[in-house]
Amino acid sequence: MSLPAFLQNYQSRGLSAQVSANLGTASPPYLSIEGNRFTLIDSGGNTQAIGAMDPQLGLYAEVVIIDANEHKSKIYYDKPFDPNAAGEPPACWSDNGVGPSRQAARPQASTCADCPQAVWGSKVSTVSGKGVQACA
Repeated sequence: MSLPAFLQNYQSRGLSAQVSANLGTASPPYLSIEGNRFTLIDSGGNTQAIGAMDPQLGLYAEVVIIDANEHKSKIYYDKPFDPNAAGEPPACWSDNGVGPSRQAARPQASTCADCPQAVWGSKVSTVSGKGVQACA
């Protein structure tokens, strides 16, 4: 599938920043994959299951990506995952991969390079049992 001709030379104008500039602090709508199901969750916490099944692909959701962050984002939770605490924000995160967001509740270091949570082995994977980065 290819883009229509009128979109092939489109240059992003930072649409995500413009759209989110005045949204406030409520959780933005998002697509969840909890329980191996695609679920749309709006800013009010209302849910709607989506997705289709293809015998060769498996479960999939058709989406359109209109923009992307040009920097590596990182996220760190200081508590184990609790499915009943839906919407609880992470302790620390970075949208630029350089330092924590100003809005992070509990920044772990002044820069990502100095962060003890970004060190390999700062967390043990529950899947492989190997050391991984707690902030990923």
